[in-house]
Amino acid sequence: MHSNLTPDSSGYYDGYEAQTRARTHYEYDGAGRLTWLGHYWDTLGTGNTYTSQAIVGQACAYETTGTNRGVRTDAIYKTATTPGSAAWSTSQTDTYGYDASLAYLTAASYGDGLANASPTWNYDAEGNRNDAVRDNLNRATSLGGSTVTSDILGNRLTKGTASYGWDILNRLTSFTSSGTTSYVYRADGMRVSKSNSTGSTSYRYDGQMGMEDIDFASNGTVSRVTDYGIGPRDIDVVFVTQNGSTSANYPIYDAHGNMISTLTKPGTGGFASSALRTFDAWGSIRRGAQASDPKGRFYASLGHKQVEESGLVYMRARFHEAVSGRFVSEDPAMSGMNLFEYANDNPVDNIESTGKDTTPNNQQLSGVAVLIGGWCLVLIGIVLMVASSGRVGQIIGLSIQLLGGFIENGSGAFLSNLNVGFCFSGFGLSAMALTCTGYLNTFKSILNGAMTAQECGGLAQSAIIGTSVYATERLCLLMTT
Repeated sequence: MHSNLTPDSSGYYDGYEAQTRARTHYEYDGAGRLTWLGHYWDTLGTGNTYTSQAIVGQACAYETTGTNRGVRTDAIYKTATTPGSAAWSTSQTDTYGYDASLAYLTAASYGDGLANASPTWNYDAEGNRNDAVRDNLNRATSLGGSTVTSDILGNRLTKGTASYGWDILNRLTSFTSSGTTSYVYRADGMRVSKSNSTGSTSYRYDGQMGMEDIDFASNGTVSRVTDYGIGPRDIDVVFVTQNGSTSANYPIYDAHGNMISTLTKPGTGGFASSALRTFDAWGSIRRGAQASDPKGRFYASLGHKQVEESGLVYMRARFHEAVSGRFVSEDPAMSGMNLFEYANDNPVDNIESTGKDTTPNNQQLSGVAVLIGGWCLVLIGIVLMVASSGRVGQIIGLSIQLLGGFIENGSGAFLSNLNVGFCFSGFGLSAMALTCTGYLNTFKSILNGAMTAQECGGLAQSAIIGTSVYATERLCLLMTT
């Protein structure tokens, strides 16, 4: 922060550079895959130039030979060579191996020097991992040596001594181990509260993205409030209010979106990082505290939260169990041949943003390619309309525009899978509605009589504005990567 600044005539401080700032830098290859993610702390020096300190970074490599599937083969963690340095040194290298035909994750090597650093997995014909014994409906009967039972709908009832309760909509309503924790949901299936003998937590959302958690003690008094700020990196800041004071914690994500640390600014001029964790491919914590805050851990950027009492990860529609690499209930979308598998058995390259859809981690870039293709068709159609004076040419031009519009709008199927899409969905739908209305009115105008060059020019201007409105929404989503 600056001191002794003088505002301009409007009372603003525009034009001043931040004295200190945290910065995240992303680099991608030609296929849109993330190759470098670096977190820095910058300090403003003389001449309005910054000097940078390395905090933590991660470099990623991908399969580019042989079958060239583009799967991630290496994740290399970097830290500052010396405290305060901008240079990087490798602190840990994780490598991954895959099934030759289906790209299932078959091996991992975690370079952290801890136990079980080189696990391997095999899969049956339905995609169940070899550490799961299952029945003919892919319901687990044994996981890691623990006996598992399920109901006829595939909801897990017991695992070892733990038990699970469900409602008629197949939502987890209770978990019992050393005690019982109960869960309540709203109409769209989002969890709104949990409670047990030690207290309760209420969850508030912006759409389906968590924006506030309120913790209550067993006597009903508020013990802590956690607010989530949604920004370009999905969840950009976490404010924790407790005992009359509020602290701002800035998530540090790895290339997968896991929260591996939090950044705070304890005073003037410096930073502090805490809550350091690393994860295995399926979401289990390998290094760092197994409990305690923050609750956002494995793929925290999407708003997924750890459930301490059960060890599960809440992913909106379902709960994921990292230790077994599967969900504890069937996919409500009934998608795929195995309704329990997580991320199509490739948790390195795929994500589960809602618990009922598997999305490639770089799919948003594919969406942008489709979006750009749609734009090109729209522009070609506009040129044809402006250049044509008769009905036939104008209808052909408008038809090409309409096709481009559908392709452009269809790109939302790729991009809106990002959780921040909930913030922009209304804006995008409004733009689509306006654009479609404009197309219909234009068809009517053409059929009633040939349009003048001036009218075509007006349409072109309207189409460009409408396309730009919708494109702006999509590009905002792209900036979240």
